[in-house]
Amino acid sequence: MTFRFLAIVLLLLAAACTDREQPYPETIILDPFVVEPAGGRDVTMAGMKLLWHGPDGTLVDAYSPSAERVEIHTHQEVDGVMQMRRVEGIYVTSGLTLEFGPGGNHLMLFGFDEALAPGDSIQVTLIFETGDGKTREIEETFPLISLADTYKPSHH
Repeated sequence: MTFRFLAIVLLLLAAACTDREQPYPETIILDPFVVEPAGGRDVTMAGMKLLWHGPDGTLVDAYSPSAERVEIHTHQEVDGVMQMRRVEGIYVTSGLTLEFGPGGNHLMLFGFDEALAPGDSIQVTLIFETGDGKTREIEETFPLISLADTYKPSHH
């Protein structure tokens, strides 16, 4: 009886100590990064590759404790000129791979913590509204990279 009780307690403790499970374990974020802000600015961008394997839905928001606010942006051609625009969301379907980075979809971080430097890690939480009527969050650690590293092949 005591052994069985101890085994149950150990299983409960192990479950409580595990990392927070993503809503869809098959959903993967690859090569996440946040670019250090240009000198004297508190605005920057983040990128990643998102391999979505949940139900159809929309990336509707994001937040980070390292920024006052995070917005979802894209680049659109307006009158023959590429312009950065805020979007209300980005549609995702199961099996979709989305790339976020310079010149395309990306996250903009405003009021970015100026104390952070390349090599530091930033927590970013992505918020999805899915077709099953639920809101799902995926939290990821994004390394802060130098502005010079932004255009290396692994980040575009």
